[in-house]
Amino acid sequence: MESENGINDGNVKSVNMNRSRQCVKCKKNKILSKFIYHRNPVVYYENTCKECKKKYMKIYRQKNKDKLRVKRKENYTLEKGREIHERYKRSNPWMSHYSSAKNRCNNINGPDYKWYGERGIKFLLTKEQTKILYIKFKAFKMKNPTIDRKDKNGNYTIKNTQFIERSENSKRRAKYGRDKKNGRFTEM
Repeated sequence: MESENGINDGNVKSVNMNRSRQCVKCKKNKILSKFIYHRNPVVYYENTCKECKKKYMKIYRQKNKDKLRVKRKENYTLEKGREIHERYKRSNPWMSHYSSAKNRCNNINGPDYKWYGERGIKFLLTKEQTKILYIKFKAFKMKNPTIDRKDKNGNYTIKNTQFIERSENSKRRAKYGRDKKNGRFTEM
């Protein structure tokens, strides 16, 4: 709905020529520069003036100190937690491979357990050994490294484990077939 001064303002009252509007709190007519202006996602002016909004926010903050303190703490904690996690992942990139492989072998509820732990494949690597393998096979230079067992029916051990590119790992997986009786891999 367009008002007399040509401003499309919906339900908010506007006053003619000097481009002003009435604040819904104090009921005073004020020029538009006294109202908070928003650009995203739609361009509009708030229906309360800056003074009234400031007073309202001050009272709101006083009434809700504890609630706001908890919210700030939660946001800070979540942010810090994510930041710490990301920093850890960057400085220990082998840990995601270690955790995934260990999970495949040990987590009974995991989706890949049937192909690893249920078949008797054990995860026998330590974090330090995984780090050594990551460096030995130069996984840090790879585009998308994955942890792989050289002998598909063997355990995750320092001698049977390597890091290779995901594409190479996929080719190796296609090269081997699964025996339907015992789930063991055999070369096709």
